Amino acid sequence: MFKTIENLYDNKLKGQLIQSNNDAERLNGNQVTNSMEEIDLLPIQEYLLKKGGFSANHFNQHLVFRIPRFDEKKLKNCVAKLVSYHKIFRIRFKKYAGGKYSQYYLTDLDSEEINLVQVKRHPSTEIYSQTELHELFKNKTDIENGPLYMVGYLYDDESNTSARVWICIHELIADLTSCRIISDDLQQLYIDSNVDSTSCYKHWSNTVKHDTNRIGTGEMEHSQSLFNRHIHNFNQVATEKEQKNNGMNETEIILPEDITKVLLNDCNKVYNTQIEHLLLTALGYTLCE
Repeated sequence: MFKTIENLYDNKLKGQLIQSNNDAERLNGNQVTNSMEEIDLLPIQEYLLKKGGFSANHFNQHLVFRIPRFDEKKLKNCVAKLVSYHKIFRIRFKKYAGGKYSQYYLTDLDSEEINLVQVKRHPSTEIYSQTELHELFKNKTDIENGPLYMVGYLYDDESNTSARVWICIHELIADLTSCRIISDDLQQLYIDSNVDSTSCYKHWSNTVKHDTNRIGTGEMEHSQSLFNRHIHNFNQVATEKEQKNNGMNETEIILPEDITKVLLNDCNKVYNTQIEHLLLTALGYTLCE
């Protein structure tokens, strides 16, 4: 992850993010298990906790994958290992008077008490609805007492030989990239591979705070400069095209109602995602062209 747009391009955090195995063991082991001190909230966490309409037990980060030869006991053991590898699952939030929050590590985490649930099949649909997933997550998670994640599985058919697995993580502790890393680690564990512990979350939070204080208003100035440069380039290209061709070509495509209904309601199910994700992907390809 990159904290600023400038970091995204010049990769100044590379040296800070690369930790040796000894550092990782020190940060993830003794420092975590022996510390109850509060950890600074990340800027995105402060924003989410302060914004209106925030739902404490809501998730917007989830991934799904399929296991051909599914073994419930094996998956449970893998999830227990995953929780012990990723210290982010130890994070808990504490709410104070006035609506303020802080976060800290839970020192005594029983990895055997994992949040693994079986998703019931619906006779009317193959895909478990997003609404029902949210309801399960709300009932099974708690940002103050934990856990802040849920792993659900749904058998593909009555033979119970293969299953789809969902990893749902609270948006306060993981972005999409982090969620994908955790999903990949779980799949690696299931095929009897080992995963290495990552850098300490507390260390990352302190680094973000230090870098934010150091950058100050420079980030805003850099972003504005980058924005103005792109706008200038766009206007220049648009002017050149207008000089070459004063005319404008328009193409109108009208789709039948039945095809429109399929595109909006069904095509996203092929990718186990939502229609807005497909629309944004299509927009991205269009802008590239």
